[in-house]
Amino acid sequence: MLKIEGGAKKLLMLHQVGQDLVTLEDLDMILKRIMAAIKEICDSEGSSVLLLDEKNKELYFKEAAGEKGEVVKQIRIPLSESSSIAGWVAVHRQSQVINEVQTDPRHSKEADKKSGFVTRSILASPVIWQEKVLGVIEAVNKKEGGFSEEDETFLNLLASQVAVALNTTRLIGDLRNFFAHSVDLLIQLMDEHSPALKGHSVRVARIATGMARELGLGKSEYEKLFYAAYLHDLGKLKLPSVLLNDTLHPVFGAQMLEPIRMFKDVIPMIRHHHEKFDGTGFPDRLKGESIPFGARILSAAEDFDEQFSALESKEEKMRFYEKFLSRFGTAYDPSLLAAFKKTVLPPAQDG
Repeated sequence: MLKIEGGAKKLLMLHQVGQDLVTLEDLDMILKRIMAAIKEICDSEGSSVLLLDEKNKELYFKEAAGEKGEVVKQIRIPLSESSSIAGWVAVHRQSQVINEVQTDPRHSKEADKKSGFVTRSILASPVIWQEKVLGVIEAVNKKEGGFSEEDETFLNLLASQVAVALNTTRLIGDLRNFFAHSVDLLIQLMDEHSPALKGHSVRVARIATGMARELGLGKSEYEKLFYAAYLHDLGKLKLPSVLLNDTLHPVFGAQMLEPIRMFKDVIPMIRHHHEKFDGTGFPDRLKGESIPFGARILSAAEDFDEQFSALESKEEKMRFYEKFLSRFGTAYDPSLLAAFKKTVLPPAQDG
């Protein structure tokens, strides 16, 4: 009866781990959750996650528990059935239960030597996604007795979840890489379309995100503002160069991004980045807090850079800077003044 209850408890743990892995996107957070799950489910003193370096045909410790975990992470193991237990598991694509590790000729003693950790028993399972080996997960040193067939079954189930999580993380990374390069290409197009404003989007993004940090915006809001700042003038690509200041470019920019679902919260910032706090802006003459918060930040960052970068002498810049600060409360949200001043220093102090 106790064995059945223990199995049911472990199944619940696996279910919870699966749910946790679905919600996590950061690889380090995923691996830390996996490490904790291995120790909990297999009742082990330690755990490790080794990933496969396909280019060099090596396994490396991406995560390892214990005081010397960082030392162990420097170790690389050749992908060979004789180099280590993990190497054998990866080559043969089979889990292994070794309860007398020190007598097993496959055991690599390098990790023990560098960490000062004595390995008594190992339970290792391959992480495989669609016939492709991604790595190996290990439970190290059963707290009581030796690892059992039940432990092996549960670690194999966990390895399946790990495979899905690692593959999803890789896909997300590839998509983000593609997305970042796509944004860079759009910025290059905007710079070529309006050479007089070259670098403007990057500088606006720098000011806006600096203000976001001072305001304590969370990661999600910070990222949305970052992309809104980079793409705020996207609509100008639909205008001839002689009409770059046309009041419709925020509308065009918002329309261009409408088909992209991930930009649904960015679009209002782009549409309203020329609104003014006193209601004198465009395209919708919104006023005060009816203007999206991110758009209020962009409004100040955009106007400052566009006008400041056209000035040459330090005297002109200083006069403009002081005059610009006086517009918080009319053109710009007064609650943003402190963040702006901390982000954009007076010309006499800047650089």
